[in-house]
Amino acid sequence: MIKILLDNIEINKVSRLMIHKTVHFDADYFEFEIPNSADEFTDLFYGTSGEKIEIGILPPSAQNQKPTTVFRGFCDTCDFSYIPQKTILVKGRDYTGFLIDEIISQELAAKLSGKTASQIVNIIANHYQYQSQVKATSNVYYDEKLYSEGTSVWSVITELATKEGYDAFCTSDKKIVFQPRILSEDIKRVYSLNSQYGQIPSNLEFAQDKTLSLALKVEVIGYDPKAKRKIHYLAESPLRNRPNFKIITHKDFNLKTKDQVRLLAETLLKEYSKDLIIGSLIIPVDPEIEPSDCIQIKAVKMAGNYYVTDVTHEYSVAGFTTRIDFSSKALTEARTVEQL
Repeated sequence: MIKILLDNIEINKVSRLMIHKTVHFDADYFEFEIPNSADEFTDLFYGTSGEKIEIGILPPSAQNQKPTTVFRGFCDTCDFSYIPQKTILVKGRDYTGFLIDEIISQELAAKLSGKTASQIVNIIANHYQYQSQVKATSNVYYDEKLYSEGTSVWSVITELATKEGYDAFCTSDKKIVFQPRILSEDIKRVYSLNSQYGQIPSNLEFAQDKTLSLALKVEVIGYDPKAKRKIHYLAESPLRNRPNFKIITHKDFNLKTKDQVRLLAETLLKEYSKDLIIGSLIIPVDPEIEPSDCIQIKAVKMAGNYYVTDVTHEYSVAGFTTRIDFSSKALTEARTVEQL
């Protein structure tokens, strides 16, 4: 476990956070958001051990009225590539919430007896002054083994979600939401490409709603061999939804300064923003990567139909990987995919 220091005071416990966004890496620092009410931390990072991350507080933006504080962390020895991306929020992205860090009381457990999943979540939400947006669950009644006295409130909610085929999360304005779970056996299809340019297979369609909020992100990671560290830059731009896209080919980037990385990212953003649907171009330096060239399509199967959620193209050679992630941001708006 990575210990976190805040103003030279070691924090030993963390209010549990449900994080769905990715961390923003830039050379040797990262940024993330936490609720202002969460004043104790632990288990925020895991995967490597021993490193100490110094955390300095950045003043929240005047435009950011959310109940969060933005932190910037510095670590000269950490290898951020081993930190699970889903554990941290990106500064400025949609906040996906803090969890209910409470224990089921005897009084509350009694109220949950013989109820369906949606009824249980509604009762819990009312008890803690949260809002429940969980409605469409089965008529299965759950017994006291699931919600016995002393059980974590959030573990009950996540267990219910799993049993009903959902992922549970909690928003910053205290709304509990169930989201359809994407099952690997239903979703993964891999298409090999024989050429360096390609099209999404014709039977895969995205929502054509012009109001969808789409953007192109270009992330470039270079490598400074003298300093032995990665150099990162992120560029973003609004982007229209287009049915076709161009696969970006591999380029052997020799990036040793932040200015070189920034210039390349901005150039790529301008060059490809007219051709791509939505996603990220990531070019990490990793000699362990094997050459590959494939498109992976992810979709969720609901009521016998497939709905596209993600399309990823990855092309790597000689230690460089070009990766483009295409995402349908509104699952309910996605068109039906008859077959993959």
